[in-house]
Amino acid sequence: MASEHRFSIDPVAGLVVERFAGRLSLRELMAGGQEINGHPDFRMGYRYLVDLRAATVTLAGTDVRTLADFIGKTDAGARVAVVVGRSLEFGVARMLAALAEGHAVEALHAFWKVEEACGWLGIDGAVLHGIPWWPAE
Repeated sequence: MASEHRFSIDPVAGLVVERFAGRLSLRELMAGGQEINGHPDFRMGYRYLVDLRAATVTLAGTDVRTLADFIGKTDAGARVAVVVGRSLEFGVARMLAALAEGHAVEALHAFWKVEEACGWLGIDGAVLHGIPWWPAE
């Protein structure tokens, strides 16, 4: 399955919601970040809800460090919740959190459930229902 990336930016809420699907390498993850950073509604310090439940992440240890550096440079002050569906992605997200939080990211945390991620970000999960491509749960 080819990788897919969708995102929505709510400038009023200061929220970026993104969903990845398929096999993801460092290249796809960084391309998704660059796409968001180039969007006219994007501002540093937004909160992120990143859904990786339909993705398979294929990163080497050095890739995780490179991604952490990228996030630190492009998303300073961000609070990032990563929702996963498999143990592999949970582990990658935890490694990324350990590295990214030392690079100007306020916090990055992995979750198994969207509701828990929304609570941690301080958002009402109902906001997701207004995003046409967000999966019904």
